[in-house]
Amino acid sequence: MTRSTTARGALAMVGLVGGLLAVGAPAHAQQPEADPRSSQSTWLAVADGDLGAASAAATRAGAQVTKTLPGIGQLVLRADAAEVAALRASGTVRSVTLDAHVHLSAATFDPSTDPGSSYNVTQAIGARDMWKAGYTGSGIDIALIDSGVAPGTSAGWRMVSGPDLSFDSQDPNARRGDKFGHGTHLASIMVGDDNTADKMTNTGAQLGVAPDARVISVKVGDVNGGVDVSQVIAAIDWCVQNKANQVNLRVINLSFGTDSKQAWNLDPVAYAAEAADRKGIVVVAAAGNTGGVGLDDPAYDPNVLAVGASDPRGTVSTSDDAVASFSTRGNGTRNPDLVAPGVGIVGLRAPGSVIDSEVPGGGSRWLRGTGTSQAAAVVSGAVALLLQQRSALTPEQVKAILRGSATPLTGFSAADQGAGELNLTKAMAYATPAASQAQAGTGTGTIDAARGSQVLILDTKPLTGEVDVYGNPVNTAQLASLANSGAAWNQGSFNGQLWAQNYWDNANVVTGAEQTWGSVDLTARPLWSGLTLSGWTSRSWSSRSWSSRSWSSRSWSGRYWSDMAWQVPDGTAPAAATSTTTAACSTLPAWSAGATYNGGSSVTYGGRKWTARYWTQGNTPGDATGVWGTSASC
Repeated sequence: MTRSTTARGALAMVGLVGGLLAVGAPAHAQQPEADPRSSQSTWLAVADGDLGAASAAATRAGAQVTKTLPGIGQLVLRADAAEVAALRASGTVRSVTLDAHVHLSAATFDPSTDPGSSYNVTQAIGARDMWKAGYTGSGIDIALIDSGVAPGTSAGWRMVSGPDLSFDSQDPNARRGDKFGHGTHLASIMVGDDNTADKMTNTGAQLGVAPDARVISVKVGDVNGGVDVSQVIAAIDWCVQNKANQVNLRVINLSFGTDSKQAWNLDPVAYAAEAADRKGIVVVAAAGNTGGVGLDDPAYDPNVLAVGASDPRGTVSTSDDAVASFSTRGNGTRNPDLVAPGVGIVGLRAPGSVIDSEVPGGGSRWLRGTGTSQAAAVVSGAVALLLQQRSALTPEQVKAILRGSATPLTGFSAADQGAGELNLTKAMAYATPAASQAQAGTGTGTIDAARGSQVLILDTKPLTGEVDVYGNPVNTAQLASLANSGAAWNQGSFNGQLWAQNYWDNANVVTGAEQTWGSVDLTARPLWSGLTLSGWTSRSWSSRSWSSRSWSSRSWSGRYWSDMAWQVPDGTAPAAATSTTTAACSTLPAWSAGATYNGGSSVTYGGRKWTARYWTQGNTPGDATGVWGTSASC
């Protein structure tokens, strides 16, 4: 039994955790030149889609591929400057960076000066000012709909193990844990707590933004990050229905998004998030990591709190912060609500997970993550602090306070940054405003359109059409009505199918969890392919046929999980990003010699893709026999 993902109408694999960098600058950042001390250096290349195509392009360019990391969509190679230039021009990679990491244990890493350390992130956003005032997130539960949380990762933080709705749910070695590694990293950013006596002053302690809040892990991503929108909708609806069932669930973190082209007011994923908002839950969603225009689904719904990523530009001061180049921009009508730190954010790794095994760490507890996933986790922790301070706040009031108190970043438009960068120091003193929900949607669109361009595949059969992961028909109008009334789940069943138990199973509590939701045996249940889960083993689902990006930058198998890069914390902060100004095509000035054009896999002008940046034949600029590459037009 094998599983994979593919773009509709194509067989190229796209991954799950989006461009993951073991080390180096994030995609679109300024790239380092080859090491002048050697004609060849070790480089890390992030594939733009098919990892095999990137590997073949590297070989054609003359580089030596020394290691392939399919779990994170990355190549390790030896190459000189000319070979790297040829690979970059091939159109198969999103970034190529020097592998020059220094292990976290090295003397060069200093959490007191590193802008991505938990100490400096919480200092920069003003969380420590709220801690001093007595607000640490106590009494607030944050639902993390993700790939799970590794048990026992941090002795101090508080965790509740909610239902496991992932494909791992039938594997006793993977159930409820985090074999992928994405959720654990985000949980540590939100609620990490090293629980040391001096934790509030110790710069080396791993403290999340809301260290006394609890995380409720609602697992939907499996060992390879595999997930379908039907599972995410089920997870959101579970949160709504159980928000006060022995918990105080006030926040949902969705570091996830699809490239759905369906209108937000029709989309069933967006509607599920809306239903949570109406029930008093703040839904924090990652804006996306394309660097282009148009927020991911469900962040494009105006009822959720859409979060873009800011870039510290290698300093701990916020005065020079910028909008990260990869952070998806708004269209002028629906923009990110705000931005928060999302470049080189240090968090905990999940030992033995895919990301842990494929991102070299030298035994370190930590790794860096870059993307709007991390930015959303920062904001989810911030929301918990506000809700402890003012428990009666509605989701709309929380959004209004965070937008009203944000610090605008110089040189960036509202489409780039929304209201500006998260500022809890101002938010703490911001007067409670009157606020109402935005226009409501209907959720009567299609499940298939919500999936966007990438779909799950099980033994060659794609998951398409109006069905869930079990192959059961989905009536979105009926599902929307049930979600709105908080009745989508019935005695452990969702969409007419048993998915989990309907109670807290405190006789079988997961290690490190305060409560654990009951699990059920589904091995005889058919999936959409007609095959059953009988004979399940963890290895049968860990073939890496899902490449790395479904929880990342370009798709749900490429853009589902909104991370841009991963790397080992080291002494070199990620390079500053290059900003662009977003504008509608009709308002852009004419092309001119004085205009500024950005690089990357395509040339960007005015914040929009216009063309490629390479010759598809000859690959030599100026070669009259070459043909200039094409890309999505403005």
